[in-house]
Amino acid sequence: MDNNNKIAALKKKIGNALLKERMILFAAGLAGTAAVVLLAAIVLSLFAGIIILPVWAKTTLLVLSAAAGLWAFWKLIFSKIITGSHEATALKLEKKFPDLKGRLIAALQFSYADQKDYAGYSGELMEETLVQAYDRASGHNFNQILSAYPIWRSARTLAVTTVLALALLFVFPGLFSFSYEVYSHPGEVIAPPLGYSLSGYPGTKTAIKYRDVDLGGILTGDSFPKDAVVYYRFAGGTWQKAPLNLKDFPRHKTETGDSLIFYTTLKQVRRSLDYYVKSGRLTTETAHIDVVDRPRVTGIKLSVFYPKYTGLQPQVIDENDGNITAVYGSRATIQIETNRPLKQAEMVFNDSSKTPFALTGQSGEQSLKIDDSKSYHIHLLDNQDEVNPDPIEYYLT
Repeated sequence: MDNNNKIAALKKKIGNALLKERMILFAAGLAGTAAVVLLAAIVLSLFAGIIILPVWAKTTLLVLSAAAGLWAFWKLIFSKIITGSHEATALKLEKKFPDLKGRLIAALQFSYADQKDYAGYSGELMEETLVQAYDRASGHNFNQILSAYPIWRSARTLAVTTVLALALLFVFPGLFSFSYEVYSHPGEVIAPPLGYSLSGYPGTKTAIKYRDVDLGGILTGDSFPKDAVVYYRFAGGTWQKAPLNLKDFPRHKTETGDSLIFYTTLKQVRRSLDYYVKSGRLTTETAHIDVVDRPRVTGIKLSVFYPKYTGLQPQVIDENDGNITAVYGSRATIQIETNRPLKQAEMVFNDSSKTPFALTGQSGEQSLKIDDSKSYHIHLLDNQDEVNPDPIEYYLT
């Protein structure tokens, strides 16, 4: 091999060592950049999962994360591709192999130097230095200056970051998917998912006039808010509110989490009302409490049919009076009107016997034969299982 080929081979050998070093640093940079990107994703996810990010904060975090990613790409990948030189690699080789000290770097400089830069050196000396450097380098493995430690160090960092991400994914399964939803809509405020649900208590229902009414809500799940507010408005009135400290109400364990019922009590309610409840970030639908009277008889109509032998015409008595005076053997039809629909209505006699009314809406009707003198009252039961108070005692004579 002539001297020129020896010099070219020496430079190629040094260049190969430089290229391998760059590839190692490039691979390490890829792992390091991946670790930085993954760590940024973890930080972004934690912010999104812990607090409600306003648009400006979300935008700031995204810009900072992008800047961190670009910095990592430049610092750990791109700069490693253009870093290093043949001279720097030659110095590392001379440090690794002492017999090459001063020869490799001189050989490189002589190989492409302008003759005027080395006017004090003879051509023979420079050529001899180049050839000697080649001959001594031939017995050495230049790969010995290479180290995989940068890859190991970056891979270790990436592994730790990956384990952290997997741990968060195991503990908080929806963390990263929710984070994606948050940051994929940078112009919207998206709140973290709640661990509890809220419903109104007692819901929409009917209440009896002059009774106390409890208004509140039911929380189920976990991580409950500390307080709640019940808003209510009577018919024709304005909205009022009742703040509640949820620590004042006991929790109950269920299979799906905790359960807590909280309420405020309105005394002797006389008018219908609407209400809704706020607790944390949740607000219930507006519910209605229909306040009604207890059931009562509002009208009584009697039709009396006398026995044929009397020759008397049937008589209709529409005086809202349940007293019946008739000849024994007569048949009476009693029709009643009530203030509300009923579940049950019946005549209760003084001997404890009962006869039911056939009900239609707020009306009832029944017929009976008058064959004895006795008293009775009308017993009403509505759909809320309320009964008519103080029923009037009537007489059959």
